Amino acid sequence: NYEEGGENAVLHGDAGSEQFLSEMFNPATLPGSPPEHGRHL
Repeated sequence: NYEEGGENAVLHGDAGSEQFLSEMFNPATLPGSPPEHGRHL
């Protein structure tokens, strides 16, 4: 996946988050729906 913005994100309706967007070793995906109170950075 080399395109900018092509990552999985629950905010965009995907079933889970992208697994390798951090430097953590073997992170788990985070299933669920987007939070109702907005996005945190």
